[in-house]
Amino acid sequence: MVSGRGFRPGIPVRREPEESDNRKKALASALAALNDRERRIFEARRLAEDPSTLEDLASKFGVSRERVRQIGVRAFEKVQKPPTPGAGRRVGR
Repeated sequence: MVSGRGFRPGIPVRREPEESDNRKKALASALAALNDRERRIFEARRLAEDPSTLEDLASKFGVSRERVRQIGVRAFEKVQKPPTPGAGRRVGR
């Protein structure tokens, strides 16, 4: 049995704002793992309402369409990885 304030059986608990905030934080954290070019390509291809074409991005960045595709794939793989503690920190010798 679930107890707590405001719980009523049969009535779903609304958590959309909290889930939305968590998703935004997770996305921001994932994008932080990308370098500037990866982030810009990822955002233009995956997050834009009207995604840019490989051709458009190739012209913008001065590389081939295939290179833009490769960078986009690598960025997507990085974004999908769970963050690791201490990632991005360099340890001095």
